[in-house]
Amino acid sequence: MKFYKEAVEELKLNDQEPVMGIASFIANEIAKQGIDYVSDATENVMDHHVAQLSNRIVEQTMIRDEDLPFDSSELSKESIEKAQNISEGLHNKYHISLSNVETFLIATHFEINKGGPQDE
Repeated sequence: MKFYKEAVEELKLNDQEPVMGIASFIANEIAKQGIDYVSDATENVMDHHVAQLSNRIVEQTMIRDEDLPFDSSELSKESIEKAQNISEGLHNKYHISLSNVETFLIATHFEINKGGPQDE
């Protein structure tokens, strides 16, 4: 994840440290799972999402499940599991519980990166 630091800086926050810390943690979790991006464009979009998500976590303004209906039936089991691993890692390290929709949005990025469902 080579763009997330730049993405956090683009948020122009008064105090970037908490957001950068969470974004760094998420970037490391993604790398641990062996996710390789198919293009710089795909990676850039995911990194900006990581920056925005990290800011929502710090600001306690995560998207609530009831605010954004979602259907994960088009996502592969692999993408969902990798997103759930990140959610669990955040919970274990920071005691943060991502909403299901936030986890779904992460899984969607993983799915887009690999070109759609492939493990059915």
